Amino acid sequence: MFIKPLFPVVEYVVSYDYIANVLCENKAKPQMQCNGKCHLIKELAKASDTPEKGNDKKQPSFENTIIFYQEIESHFTFKVAYYTKTIKIPSDYNLSYSFLKTNAVFRPPVV
Repeated sequence: MFIKPLFPVVEYVVSYDYIANVLCENKAKPQMQCNGKCHLIKELAKASDTPEKGNDKKQPSFENTIIFYQEIESHFTFKVAYYTKTIKIPSDYNLSYSFLKTNAVFRPPVV
């Protein structure tokens, strides 16, 4: 953005004598003291008119070709497993212990 107008200025400074003596349009009028500034102005205008290459802001498009396709099969099955475990409990403790297995949540009565 700011570098583009810098190139004509650097070119003007480097080859000042050549631009002032050969490329200047006003070399026949020394009272104007142009010294090649007319050429510099033209080059700056030309540099600002040309669009920058990076400013097009177009997204690159990619084309893909599928050469091989295979459906993925699921090898995993989810099963719910119920298991029971039997534990031998001493008889004196076994008489006082009772357990009722239920999936229902106990809710106390509403008064």
